[in-house]
Amino acid sequence: MAQATRQELRARSRQKQTSGSRSSQRTAPGKAKPFNMPFENKNVIYVLIGIGVITLGYILMGSGGALDFIPLNISPFVLVLGYLVVVPLGIMYGTKKKKQAVEAMAQPSQTGSPS
Repeated sequence: MAQATRQELRARSRQKQTSGSRSSQRTAPGKAKPFNMPFENKNVIYVLIGIGVITLGYILMGSGGALDFIPLNISPFVLVLGYLVVVPLGIMYGTKKKKQAVEAMAQPSQTGSPS
């Protein structure tokens, strides 16, 4: 009787796996899903440049005296440039192309559709 129970449980778990909405996302056992990175290489380069600009801004802020020209005037400008321009550019770069590609895939093809 214990064998029958185990077999029933296995059958039920298989049914749950195949009937769920996530079943289409699963890959075959033993095969790894490919990793799709949300950013391209250019995005990563822009973000790293932004981190470098931010680091440069903090280094400039720490250099010199408390009331010198560079820590009070130049370093805040460099930090704002890094935080509000370069890093967002790295995140947002290329989203228009990806959005167009996703929209093109989502639209049904005009040929072969019943009228």
